[in-house]
Amino acid sequence: MDQDPWEEKVAFVRRYYENKGYRVHSGLQFGCELVLYADDPQRVHSDFCIHVVRDGRCPKKFVEGIRGASLSH
Repeated sequence: MDQDPWEEKVAFVRRYYENKGYRVHSGLQFGCELVLYADDPQRVHSDFCIHVVRDGRCPKKFVEGIRGASLSH
């Protein structure tokens, strides 16, 4: 059975960040596909949440939410 193209994208992104040295875990409990940790997840919080868009476009409300979250810290 062929893998869904979106699942292939998620797998590609996972491998990309693993090769960069991050520990990559499922982010479904946080509302995203992947979470990245620079160290042991038992010792630190995640550094990033990764959302892989299905059609290559990011919804405007999502971008505004990201901007608002990053500006609030």
